[in-house]
Amino acid sequence: MAVQMAITIFIAIYLGKWVDNYFQTEKPYFVLLFSIVFLAGILYSIIRQVSND
Repeated sequence: MAVQMAITIFIAIYLGKWVDNYFQTEKPYFVLLFSIVFLAGILYSIIRQVSND
């Protein structure tokens, strides 16, 4: 599960950087946005898995 979380966070950061570069934003707004959204998804997945056990 830890590897899955690390890969998900890496993908969120990579996508955020790509979108920030595409729109040429001054600050890493999309990196922050994607990181928060993906972390929320990870937490939801963990809570769902724990509650099913």
